[in-house]
Amino acid sequence: MMLAPTPAVGSLRGLPAYGGPKAEAISLKTMEVFMKFESQLLKGIAPVVVLQILSRGEMYGYELTLAIEQRSDEILTLGKGTLYPLLYNLEAKRLVKARVETTKSGRKRRYYSITSKGKEYLAGQTEQLRKLRTGLDFVFGGALKTV
Repeated sequence: MMLAPTPAVGSLRGLPAYGGPKAEAISLKTMEVFMKFESQLLKGIAPVVVLQILSRGEMYGYELTLAIEQRSDEILTLGKGTLYPLLYNLEAKRLVKARVETTKSGRKRRYYSITSKGKEYLAGQTEQLRKLRTGLDFVFGGALKTV
């Protein structure tokens, strides 16, 4: 899952205004750290996003990808290299179940749905996200509500 590109922000405190090699090296390192953090954050949230979308009804992989993009206003995207391993993992944990259906063209398609165990897990994770958002609202003085 990736976040859509965001515009560059102002210069970092302590960096020369003109940029230069030192500023470039620091900003690249900072960007690497940010990207690693962003990747880990999204890696942790992806299962919850998938379960939330599946709580609305059964879907096949591509349909699920489109639903995630649409529901997140195209901020969250899940490539098939991320989605299918995630679905297999959720299935192994019995949070989702899959059934195979053959389409009119003869192609086999896997439809995924959330299980009762998945619904329980989703409820717990949703509560954790609410607490996290509350904490972040306190830290940012409610500024996140306007974003």
